Amino acid sequence: METIDANFTEQKKHNVGSFLRDIKLASLECGARVDTWAEIEGYPLYCIRIRGEGEIRKKIMLTADFHAGTEAAGQMAILEFLKENPLSYLKGVELTILPLVNPTGFELGTRENNLGEEVNRGYGVGENQNPLSREGIILKSHQKEIFESARDGELSLHGDENTSKGGFVYCHKNAEELSLKLLKILSTRFGVVDSEFLIENQKVEDPNNIIAQGLVVGEDDGDFGDWLHQLGIPIVIVTETPDKDRSLDERIAANLDIIREFCRY
Repeated sequence: METIDANFTEQKKHNVGSFLRDIKLASLECGARVDTWAEIEGYPLYCIRIRGEGEIRKKIMLTADFHAGTEAAGQMAILEFLKENPLSYLKGVELTILPLVNPTGFELGTRENNLGEEVNRGYGVGENQNPLSREGIILKSHQKEIFESARDGELSLHGDENTSKGGFVYCHKNAEELSLKLLKILSTRFGVVDSEFLIENQKVEDPNNIIAQGLVVGEDDGDFGDWLHQLGIPIVIVTETPDKDRSLDERIAANLDIIREFCRY
């Protein structure tokens, strides 16, 4: 397993100011452009854009920390990726990153933001949808930019605090091939959750959407990915590491491998 920066300890996990300083510095050092889309309780919501060498043939987006306080490995892996020469994975690719969507949840160690809102819901259509959070309103105000930045695909890094063994992946149609590659990364490190776990723990509403062990296709629950799918983004994927009783280091390492594969695809 890769050696993870010693600064990444459980004690530092919820130091949002330190993380944001680190992510901006790493971004600028690798030549990325850093924009601030908004401030949330004094914390910037950064949009980071890295343009690979050569003619841009693909534009993709990477997001993390909608559930920042309980799923910290995603943004930590993004920071490590920015520090390891990301351009080596981005020939002809423009990568846009939203590294910390829910800074107040990160600070408090909670799934929701400091208003108690579910940041990864409210993007769907129809009945029984959660209201859109403060952060969701900000993201939707950047719809045109998000659509252009994610035109060829979007990956969102998540974790499941209720399982200690097995990863799983959600995707929409047209993303199965890449999703299986990412699922293989999870299965190599953690194994794969079985269908019974997904059903019993209400990870899926329709069991027919489980098309392979650990792979769920077409679940519409009003999350950020559903919105992008509605906009016409062809590849939309959510990965889930097992977070219960798993070290932060091994979850960061798994997410790093997932990011690299997504950028190479």
